[in-house]
Amino acid sequence: MKLTPRLRDLPEDWLNLPAFEAGGRPVLFREILQSAVVRGDLDSFLEQTIAAWRAQTEAQNSGLEAEESSVEGLMEDYRYDRDLVSAEETERWLAQWGLTPEDFLDHFVRRYWAGVHRNGMANEASSELNPDVFGRIWLADMVLSGVWIRWARQLATEVVCGLATEPASGDDDGVSLEGFKRKRPWSEPTWEQWLADWELQPAQLAKILRRLQITQKRQREALSHSARESVVDEQRMALVRVDLEVVGFDSEEAAKEGYSCAVSDGLSLELVARESGYPLERRAYFLRDLPDGLKMSILGAYPGAILPPHVGGGTVDVYRVVRHTEPNLADPDVAGEIDAILIQRHFGDLEAREVRWLMTGGPLI
Repeated sequence: MKLTPRLRDLPEDWLNLPAFEAGGRPVLFREILQSAVVRGDLDSFLEQTIAAWRAQTEAQNSGLEAEESSVEGLMEDYRYDRDLVSAEETERWLAQWGLTPEDFLDHFVRRYWAGVHRNGMANEASSELNPDVFGRIWLADMVLSGVWIRWARQLATEVVCGLATEPASGDDDGVSLEGFKRKRPWSEPTWEQWLADWELQPAQLAKILRRLQITQKRQREALSHSARESVVDEQRMALVRVDLEVVGFDSEEAAKEGYSCAVSDGLSLELVARESGYPLERRAYFLRDLPDGLKMSILGAYPGAILPPHVGGGTVDVYRVVRHTEPNLADPDVAGEIDAILIQRHFGDLEAREVRWLMTGGPLI
């Protein structure tokens, strides 16, 4: 059964929360989601969310249990990054976003299994996502992954760009809608169902498309080749990509023993993980996103080097450096980061002048 997301999968009171105010009008959570759907941003997010859920389901069906210390480490890192010191603070913060402690735990269990079983997920035939629980999974992953904030910031940019431009004529709106429809091989009933699923009227959709076109034009002006190359040079060290293998041990003693087996006995980190019963994860970071203490160790290590145990969020980690990659605009992830920096610089002042954030915790969490 193919899962078809709809706006009504999410709680109505959550959808009606005000996110920000621009041009004297509050913009609601539902509008953030509707705009993300029109841009096509929802598809890849839902693929990742469902894939993580299937990985979790496959593990449960196989009788496996998540490594408690690893899940707790992910949760502690998240709380630490947001200054949520106590369980009570975390619970209050979650409630302001319409989430529960159970939603919080389930999100990080899914993240754990997505990392451990990245290449062994269940197929659609072996596990179907119950639509009754889909809304909770979807909501939690949007908020806790950070994509919700990115979508909100994107819509804020589109709204303020639209405020500074004369409204299009009705004919222009018709052209935009027809172009949007032509890109989707939908029958008329499918088109009408899509509009109904996302509670969109044609005039509202035309307005979203018009704002998007205006914003894209301004973004193209900001993202010149010379500007992008200049930021690559400026951010060269920060955007070195580091590919790592990591085993998270539950004690310093276990980590030291695993490290010794890998270094002194010449065992691969994968074999150490398998024999000791701890999960091996493969991770990729930009250098700037690593903790300072780990950053210098990794930067000075050669590919294949195994680093001494490092205390992480609730675990003691042993890392193997797979490779360092210099930033290059041909890398889509690097290009995305460079473009985000340029867009923020270009639109940041405009947002600060025109947008008043109403969301819990402000525009960034």
